[in-house]
Amino acid sequence: MRNIMIGVAALTAFAVPANAQQQYCFGYVDGSYISKSGDAYIKTNWTSGSWYQVCNVKAVWKDVTPDLCVSWLAKIDVAIAYGKRLGIYYSNAPACSSIPTYNDSPSPDYVMLLKDTQP
Repeated sequence: MRNIMIGVAALTAFAVPANAQQQYCFGYVDGSYISKSGDAYIKTNWTSGSWYQVCNVKAVWKDVTPDLCVSWLAKIDVAIAYGKRLGIYYSNAPACSSIPTYNDSPSPDYVMLLKDTQP
């Protein structure tokens, strides 16, 4: 039993990057798109300039339902259209500047639209 517990602990340690923790990412969104499969991607000014997934409009993706995804995309597209800042919270992710790209992205816990505008 002890060996099983040690094995589970070891696998868990490798499943999450060592620097993963709570992240509050704030900034501007440069673009969004939805693929044919329903994957929704954004490009922000706090990442390396690459696209990363936030949800899927057709299927549950990493515990994010399609209806929640559509709501988040409404906020994201408003932020783009009006130059508003966006906030995305991750309960367990690497630093905002190094969030993995495309489908390797962690799922957000929430998406926040902020009042201030881009300079």
